[in-house]
Amino acid sequence: MEGRLQHPHRLEVLRSLGKGAFGQVFLMRDPADDSHYAVKTEPCDAAIPQLPIEFKVYRRLRNAPHIARAHAMWTGRERDEDSGNGASDPAATADDPRLRYLALEHLGPSLEQLRTQLTSWDVLWWVAP
Repeated sequence: MEGRLQHPHRLEVLRSLGKGAFGQVFLMRDPADDSHYAVKTEPCDAAIPQLPIEFKVYRRLRNAPHIARAHAMWTGRERDEDSGNGASDPAATADDPRLRYLALEHLGPSLEQLRTQLTSWDVLWWVAP
């Protein structure tokens, strides 16, 4: 793990940010310090696991500009000593034993959200200033 995220299984799901070919992405909050993360998920039984590879790539690029920082990767099966049985509702936290998780720095709105906010004047300003 890297950064402030000490107990990733305690993250709380705030909302879905989207869905990709391998799983979903959620906006999650760490109740310990109210920090937010974009958390990618994939099934633990995926035929070709992508998140471990992606985590390695993020770690190699951690000092590159404009690249989100990877904070942690874990499965819902992993628990630390003080966590007991984990949360009572794994769907509301990052503790589902069927999933693998990758916590990334949350960078803000998605490109799709930004695109829908653009007006034709914005595009014209960029193309022909």
